[in-house]
Amino acid sequence: MASPKNKTTTKEPRCAAIARRLAAARKLVSRLEEQLAKVQAAEEARAKAKADKLRARHERELERTRKRQERERTKAGVAHRCTVRSSAPRARRRAGASKSTASAPNPGAAKPAYLILHASVNGPPTWSWRPMGAKRSKGTGFTSRDAAAASLKAAGYVLVDPPAGPPRPAPKARTSGAVPKAGGGELDELLRAKSTAEMEDFIQGIHAQARDLQRAGKDAEYERLMRQARPFLDHYEQLVMQQTSGRSRRRRQDTSTGPLFGN
Repeated sequence: MASPKNKTTTKEPRCAAIARRLAAARKLVSRLEEQLAKVQAAEEARAKAKADKLRARHERELERTRKRQERERTKAGVAHRCTVRSSAPRARRRAGASKSTASAPNPGAAKPAYLILHASVNGPPTWSWRPMGAKRSKGTGFTSRDAAAASLKAAGYVLVDPPAGPPRPAPKARTSGAVPKAGGGELDELLRAKSTAEMEDFIQGIHAQARDLQRAGKDAEYERLMRQARPFLDHYEQLVMQQTSGRSRRRRQDTSTGPLFGN
């Protein structure tokens, strides 16, 4: 049997070994805690650096966007100032162009024009055509209505009724101060001028009545009136042509054989 002294000596080294192991474990834990703290600090530093980098990039993007918007606003302001401070003639031209486009929504459509009959005292009547809204006629000197209408269509216009307006005064006869001789050529000229003026007034009345009927929307009466007036107008043109040819023939006879009437 072992003595009690020996048992005491065997337990002391074992306790010392356990104490050493515990001390070593504590040191290891402390080192691990230090390493863990260093790792955590490094992770936090890296996360902070990454966040700072992202924030700086975002701020640069915002700055670039702000500068681009300022440049665009500057360009838009310059364009606006140039538009507002344009010259008055250019502004008037633009306003006129906008009005013309608004009034004519279909640029490819044919332009309207109307025929005008010009009565003459010393010659046959002539026809001309004038674009709607124009102050001067384009085609003039036509001896018949069909020729004037053909020229109007060839120029790319469409025939419409003349616009309503105040009736034109009848042409006055050109008379000399001398009293005409009974049965002489001057009396024929005066009578012919008077009849021509009456025909002109009648024709103007027909056109005015036709415009009134057309504005009132009475298409049937308008067509009936024009059908009734067409033979008279054609007959009037024939009479004027006959009178012109007869007058020129009488003038040739007068120059060759002398006056037929009077002294």
